[in-house]
Amino acid sequence: MSCKTNKKAFRLVTLSGTPHLAPRRKAKADSFRGSAKLRGFCAISYKLKKAADELHRQQCSCLIIKNDTVIYKSHEKGVYPLLCSVDLMKGAILADKTIGKAAALLCVLGRAEGVYGRIMSKPAEQVLKQHKIKYKFGTETDNILNRPQTDICPMERLVEKIDSPEEAFYLLTQTMQKAGKQITGGDIV
Repeated sequence: MSCKTNKKAFRLVTLSGTPHLAPRRKAKADSFRGSAKLRGFCAISYKLKKAADELHRQQCSCLIIKNDTVIYKSHEKGVYPLLCSVDLMKGAILADKTIGKAAALLCVLGRAEGVYGRIMSKPAEQVLKQHKIKYKFGTETDNILNRPQTDICPMERLVEKIDSPEEAFYLLTQTMQKAGKQITGGDIV
């Protein structure tokens, strides 16, 4: 059985790498379609989705995407990879398994364009909103817990009453260095 279609009534779109025919839509006169702000929102939303997919595909704990290219990835846990990559975040999309307030403050300091967290805490969401950084998450939680899940994460407790990204960076760096970790560039791709 064959199906005849009016080619002008459809447009070719690509979803997950597969071409599909989609109906054309006529723009309404009062539509926001031409709005630069809306186009920017759609673009960042797409980038955040792509970052989430890439985080899952690469099976890493953290990655940074800039200009559609993964420029940094790490399999380290916690905020350590973020401390090592703050200088790479400017204008980039950061995807991490867990975004708490400490991670969010580092993203603000690094001037990330957008942040995806598979798990994101409410304090992290507040920080990103306050600094107008676009974000998405898979699951939202009240707080990030420590690894045994018996109490709040020590890094979160460290920045609990801090609003300054610079102060958070200083305290987190000092804590990592006391634990014997050097803050370096990491796995730059």
